[in-house]
Amino acid sequence: MYIVTLEEAKKQCNVDIVDDDDYISSLIDITYTACKNHCNNTTWIDQSGVTIDYSKIADFSTIDKSIIPLAVKQTMLLLISQYYDKRESVTVLSINKIPYTLEFLLQPYITY
Repeated sequence: MYIVTLEEAKKQCNVDIVDDDDYISSLIDITYTACKNHCNNTTWIDQSGVTIDYSKIADFSTIDKSIIPLAVKQTMLLLISQYYDKRESVTVLSINKIPYTLEFLLQPYITY
């Protein structure tokens, strides 16, 4: 289990059936890894200033979810819903980057 639960991810994607549970679970894994890689670390500081090494947490269900940076969780939810809705790597529609989202949310947690 990660920062985002299956139930939270399904709510974000507006899914109320179990048919896609495995796929959505895989998106949780993928987006968690993407956030860690983007930030170039596994240690983040939560809202209260406590340093958390996420690489040492084996089961996220055992920790208090309130210590997880909300920006990281929101980034994961945005990515999950985007990947769920758009399963192809190209589109015939105009591609526009949404300003102030993913990179903006993760910026404070990047280690250079």
